Amino acid sequence: MIRTCPKCRAFYADETLAFCLADGWPLLSVAPDSESWQEAVRAIEEKTQSLRKHRHKLRLRRVVLSGVTTLILAMVVSRSYEVETTSAVTIPPVRLSVASSPSRLPGGLPGAWPPEFLLAEESPSPSPTSDSSPTSDSSDPTSDSSDSTTETSSPTSETTITDRPTDTSSRTTDSSDPTTESSHSPTVVYSISGRATVAGQPIAGVKIRLEGSKLTTTTTDANGYYAFSNLRPGGSYTVIPPRDKTDLKPLNRSFDNLTQNGSADFNGIRERESEPEEEKEKEKEKEKEKEPAKCTRDDVDRDRKIIIETYSARWRASVERERRKVIAENTRSDLIGEATLVPQEPQVLFVKECKAATVTYKYTWKIKIFDATTPVKDLNVSKQHIFGCGKLRGRWFCS
Repeated sequence: MIRTCPKCRAFYADETLAFCLADGWPLLSVAPDSESWQEAVRAIEEKTQSLRKHRHKLRLRRVVLSGVTTLILAMVVSRSYEVETTSAVTIPPVRLSVASSPSRLPGGLPGAWPPEFLLAEESPSPSPTSDSSPTSDSSDPTSDSSDSTTETSSPTSETTITDRPTDTSSRTTDSSDPTTESSHSPTVVYSISGRATVAGQPIAGVKIRLEGSKLTTTTTDANGYYAFSNLRPGGSYTVIPPRDKTDLKPLNRSFDNLTQNGSADFNGIRERESEPEEEKEKEKEKEKEKEPAKCTRDDVDRDRKIIIETYSARWRASVERERRKVIAENTRSDLIGEATLVPQEPQVLFVKECKAATVTYKYTWKIKIFDATTPVKDLNVSKQHIFGCGKLRGRWFCS
């Protein structure tokens, strides 16, 4: 079942809906064999296609927004990590001590380490009379001090292996080295604040606008104060009050190359009176709203005549389809009946002058029942139908 609104000509495919969703008018049924049926089917199909396209756009928009949000989050997370590097000067050398025996060197072969990595151990040279030397023998009469001193360079002495030349200066951290300073320096930001007053009294709810390196707005509080924070140094900013009846002065305050917190107060002497032309325009608009729709008696009569002449034949054809049903309801199955339609003048009632109307179409069925045993029986059955009509772009449409 399709229903239509007589006022806005909207069509609905919901048979449980009784009123128009746009203007609240009672809905009227559309007959399947009427001229409005095809129009209603076409309108409902267009509405369904439009709804599908709208849902498709919403799904596509959600996918795009999800992708953009994910990309932004990934960029934020990637930039939140800072890699700190350490200068090679501050890395202590790796020192490995191995036994003097060539068999204890890596690989178990003499000369397995390149010569540049074999350095003498940084320890005091043993004294000639030291007992710790593995080759010295105090009881040997041929041993002397020169032999013990030459043993430090023999292959049996202990050797220190390092990956680079030893430099004691590289082991100490210089406090002036820039790599040892903290990489997290505090971010410096500034603010611009002020107060808005009229005749020395604070005004609340005034919207203050900030332009320049940062675009934003704020509203004064109950005491007339406002503030713009988190402004980067070196930026250029302009604070602009509204141009309304408060008439605040100055018209704006500029801050070029901001290097400290700024202050900008605005003061008005009195509230600016509305201009005469603005007041006249407002009065004209109010008068237009109060003026009722102009619809004369001649207009009503002309519209009534147009409605009846245009749709009377259609309404009668719709009623003619009830003939068999009326005969069956009022005549026994074993009798013969005839029905004649007698229509009356349609009654047009305008619910909104020259815009919408309801039509009461009254008619009478004169039924003759033929029975072989009794005279012809006459029966009158009175009925009526109510149709809705609406005017759109100078043309009347009725259900």
